[in-house]
Amino acid sequence: MVRELGLETGDKLVARLDDGAIVLKPRPQSWLEYVTGPPHGVYGRTKDEVDAYIREVREGWDKRARIAEGDSYIEHEE
Repeated sequence: MVRELGLETGDKLVARLDDGAIVLKPRPQSWLEYVTGPPHGVYGRTKDEVDAYIREVREGWDKRARIAEGDSYIEHEE
């Protein structure tokens, strides 16, 4: 496991709780980059979930653009 993570003697780890499991990862080289990157799990836990979220947001942009252009027929979903 140490080799797979690319850890060396003296490297530090970050621990977090994920659905009741403790997850250990190598400590980031730069905390600034770590905390300013995308929040993990907020937009989805898998690539498919993130893609679905992005698709949904973009559809909202398209709908608002059509409304702004005066399109009187907009599908309403519940």
